[in-house]
Amino acid sequence: MTVRELLETNACIADIQITVRKDGKLLNQLNIGLYQGVKPPYPTKVPVSERYLGTDCIANKKDAIYIDKSVNSWDDGKDYWQVKTTRIPDRWLDLKVISWRTSDSSYGHPRASGNPGAASMQSIRIDAFAEGTDLTVPKKFIPQSEKEDDGQMSIEDWNINVTTI
Repeated sequence: MTVRELLETNACIADIQITVRKDGKLLNQLNIGLYQGVKPPYPTKVPVSERYLGTDCIANKKDAIYIDKSVNSWDDGKDYWQVKTTRIPDRWLDLKVISWRTSDSSYGHPRASGNPGAASMQSIRIDAFAEGTDLTVPKKFIPQSEKEDDGQMSIEDWNINVTTI
C-alpha cells in the first residue's frame, strides 16, 4: 500500500507525519497540517544525506520538514471532509507504507472548539520505506514563512523610526 492509497481511505485526516526509514534508521520526515506542520522549538533532526544515515553528529543533521498547511477541506472552512493529496509532494505519496497509526487531532485546530465534527479529526503517523527517490520538497509546497532566506532585505526589516521636523 502506498501513502496516497492510505490517505484516501480516511477522509477525516487533518494532520500527517510521514517518517521515512532505510534499514530501520531515520532518513527523513515530513510533517504537514495545521497542528503537525508547526515547527516545534526542538524539531526532529534527520541526516543531511543518506551518507550520514545512523550517525549521531549534530553537524550532519538538519531539521525535518514542517509545512503549516491544511490538508483537509474541513480545515479550509468547507462543510465536508476530504484529504487534499495535492498539497503533499508526489514523491512522498508514492512511498510504500511499513506501518501506520492514527489518533485524535482536535487539539490545535482552529475549527475544533465548539464544533460537533471536530471530534472526528484524525492525526496519522506513517512509517514508510525509502525507495531511492529524492525526498526534497519543491518550494511550491512550502509556505512563504518556511522558505529559506535568500539574503535579500525587505523594507520592513529596517525598523527605522522616522520623525518629521
